[in-house]
Amino acid sequence: MCSDGSQATTSEAIAAEILKYYDDLLGTARHSIIQIDEACLNEGGRLTRLQQNNLVTAFCEADVKEALWGIGDDKAPGGK
Repeated sequence: MCSDGSQATTSEAIAAEILKYYDDLLGTARHSIIQIDEACLNEGGRLTRLQQNNLVTAFCEADVKEALWGIGDDKAPGGK
């Protein structure tokens, strides 16, 4: 069903509706950069170089499974 209530019946119409859905969901790209307040950045904690490197370390499917299976039954991913 299309956003206007009609039904998409062709491949092109279906593709267009899918693209419209995700455009609406994710928004559009900004053409200007928002200025960052450096004072605000300096107020919070900072990651150490080791923590930064850990964020970009390669991982495999087994790592993901281990992390997900390690979550308690009473927890949601990202919960404490």
